Amino acid sequence: MGNARQIWLTRVQQWQASGLTADRFAAQHGFKPATLRYWKSFLSRTVPQELQPTTMPSPSLPLPTTPEHSLPLIELSTSTPSLRDCFELELPSGRRLRIPPSFEPSALRSLLSILEPQS
Repeated sequence: MGNARQIWLTRVQQWQASGLTADRFAAQHGFKPATLRYWKSFLSRTVPQELQPTTMPSPSLPLPTTPEHSLPLIELSTSTPSLRDCFELELPSGRRLRIPPSFEPSALRSLLSILEPQS
């Protein structure tokens, strides 16, 4: 039991230092998240001082450093909605507005009152 205890102590320390969820960390290392959570709970009752987040992980199991283990990138787009996603409004002045479906009605009313004030 002593060997398993040390292995899991190291894994739990690495998990805590990684900032990953139990699910993500366990998936990357090939064991079940429930097992990781069990050992964290078990070890926190028997050796709580060793499970503090300030404890540095043991070098016996290296932390992931390859790009496949990094956080996923999120693509942001600043492009305007395509014409097929918008509806077009032609004002009496001849101006045309392309309005996306998600446009707030109150914002549209405000914009129209500025562009085409009522006399």
